[in-house]
Amino acid sequence: MSPSQLIEAADIVVDGVVIRSETRWVGQRIITFLTVLSGAGPSLTSTQIAVPGGVVGTFAQVVPGTPKLEVGGRYRFYLGAPAGPRLDGGGPTRGIVGLFRGVFAVDDLGRARPFGEDGLPVVVR
Repeated sequence: MSPSQLIEAADIVVDGVVIRSETRWVGQRIITFLTVLSGAGPSLTSTQIAVPGGVVGTFAQVVPGTPKLEVGGRYRFYLGAPAGPRLDGGGPTRGIVGLFRGVFAVDDLGRARPFGEDGLPVVVR
């Protein structure tokens, strides 16, 4: 997806840090729920994201094209409308537009690196 297609397809764009990751069964699927903190000072915002796949106990579901995201990582997310599964009675979660295409790793200088089909950020040389 081109940058303009991502912007057009996204409900919101969030630059933030993953502060929590929790993987659970939702029906017959495994979903990884991420909590992303964005903003600064009194205007901090928490966003709930649902990513298909993950590991629960001895069971794993791998979804091709899903980005591998880490707690503590800074990312730019292009997210859909809040219509995903709920976690612990909270509001509906958001999904990443285009899976790996809709998330970018952000470095300390604010530069965004795309993810590849393997689910990892592309190495820039």
